[in-house]
Amino acid sequence: MLIMNGGVQGVPANPFIELLEIEFIRVEPGQAETRLKIASKHLNPWNYVHGGVFAAMADATMGASIRGLAKVFTTVGINLNYIKPVREGEEITCRGSVVHAGSRIIQTQAVMTVETRLVATASATFYVLDS
Repeated sequence: MLIMNGGVQGVPANPFIELLEIEFIRVEPGQAETRLKIASKHLNPWNYVHGGVFAAMADATMGASIRGLAKVFTTVGINLNYIKPVREGEEITCRGSVVHAGSRIIQTQAVMTVETRLVATASATFYVLDS
């Protein structure tokens, strides 16, 4: 298991994820966990977390769950379900896992919570570029 304290140990630097301040908590082959403390920069005009923040967090977490299974890969499809709104000051935890790992296609899923409240779910398909 690889534990990271807000760093990029074992995960390539990603300026966009750093801009959002998404923190990698746990990354191991087949599973990953991130968290994000919501600030005003993450909000939409109605003062709830912008849907793009959920998308970026889910994509990064599910992608991190692939680390150790493939070196180079890219997202080819992602599906998000927004369940509950999230406000400034709350902390989202995202847990991603690999559902199926083929030689070229990897299917993943993610669950996002605030404390014990489910706020969003996601699934994604990744294409392996190295073999």
